[in-house]
Amino acid sequence: MNTPADPERLNLPSASSFDMDVECPGRQNLLRQLRSDGITEKVDEETAAQRERGQRIHAAWATKNTLPLKDESERRAYLEALALERVILEKWDAKPIRMLVEQRLWLNDPTTLEPLLSGQFDRIYVAETRALVLDLKNGFGHYLPPASRSWQLRIYALLAMQEWGGLECVRAGYLCPERFGVTMEWVDFTAEDLSTIHADVLLRLAVTHDPSAERKAGDHCVFCPAKAHCPEAIAMAAPPALVQRPAVDLAASLPLPALAEAWKRKRAITKVFEAIEARLRGLTDEELAGVGLRRAKGRETHRYDTAPTFNALVVMGAEPSALLTLMTLPKGELVKHVAEWRGVTEADAERWLAENLSQFQHKTTAKASIVEV
Repeated sequence: MNTPADPERLNLPSASSFDMDVECPGRQNLLRQLRSDGITEKVDEETAAQRERGQRIHAAWATKNTLPLKDESERRAYLEALALERVILEKWDAKPIRMLVEQRLWLNDPTTLEPLLSGQFDRIYVAETRALVLDLKNGFGHYLPPASRSWQLRIYALLAMQEWGGLECVRAGYLCPERFGVTMEWVDFTAEDLSTIHADVLLRLAVTHDPSAERKAGDHCVFCPAKAHCPEAIAMAAPPALVQRPAVDLAASLPLPALAEAWKRKRAITKVFEAIEARLRGLTDEELAGVGLRRAKGRETHRYDTAPTFNALVVMGAEPSALLTLMTLPKGELVKHVAEWRGVTEADAERWLAENLSQFQHKTTAKASIVEV
C-alpha cells in the first residue's frame, strides 16, 4: 500500500507530527526531496490495518455512527473514549457554548501570511474565555510524550487561541481509551504561555528549512514515512557492529546500559525494517537482482476442512474421541460464534462462556516480558 502526498495539509508540517520535527529537524528536508522525486511510503499490511482501525474509531467518535466498527475491541475503544470525554468535561471549569469536530486550523507566517503548519482538532469545546481541545489516541499510546512536553498539544492550544479571540486559557489533552495506565492527560496554557510558544514554534519551523538541519534516529522513526529512505534510521536499525559480528557474540559483549538502550529501541528498529521490506517488495525482480536479492516463493500452508475430514476419517474407522483431541476451539473464534448464536455482543458472549464453560477452559501464562519501569 502506498501513502500518497497529503493535499489536505498542503504537504506542510502538522501538529500531529511536530514532535518528530523537533526530535529530527532534518526529516522535513528528506520528505520534501522524496516528494520531489515522486517517492511515496510503502506501508505493510499490518500497519495499514492499524491505521484503518484507528480511522474507524475516530470516525465513530466524531459522528456517533458505530456501524463501520468491525469488532468488539473497536466498540470498547469507542465507548471508553466517550466515557473519558465525559470525565474531562466534568473536570473542566467552564460551560461550552460551541463544540467543533475535525476542525483544521492554520498557523501562518506573520509577515507574508503564507501557511506554515496546520493542526486538526479531533474535538474542541469553546467557552467565553476558555477552550478545551481533545485529541483521541488509539492503541497502547506508549509513544506519547507527557502532555506537558507535547508539541502537538502546544500547537493545538496556540491555534485555538489565535482562532477565538478573548480566550484566557486553553486546556489541551489526550484521551487514550486503550492505553495501559494513564488514559487521560492534559495541560493548561495561558495567553502568556502561548505567546512564548508561538515564537518557539516559528523558530523550530525555520530550522526544518535549513538545508544543513540534522537528522536524528530514535523512537520517533516508528511513525516517520521517510524511515525506509533515511540513512540515519537504517544505520540505527542495522549498525555496522550488528551486521559485522554474530548476534549472540554482540549481545554477550555489550555492557548492560547498551543492552537496555538497544531493547528500548526495539519497536522503532522493527518498524524501520518493516518499512525497508515494504519498500523492497515494491521493486521489480530486475531491480531486486541488481542489489543481490530475489523474490522467494511464498510459503504454502495446508489446512483440512474440519467437518468433512472428521466424518471421512470416522467412516474409515478412526476413533472419534481420539480425533477430537486434535481439535482446538480458539477463544476469539468461539466468542464470535456464541455472540452470533445467542444474538448478543461479544462482551456478553465472553461473560456467558466464563459463567457456563469455565471448567473446560485451560489457562496458560505466557513467559514474562521485559517492560520499562
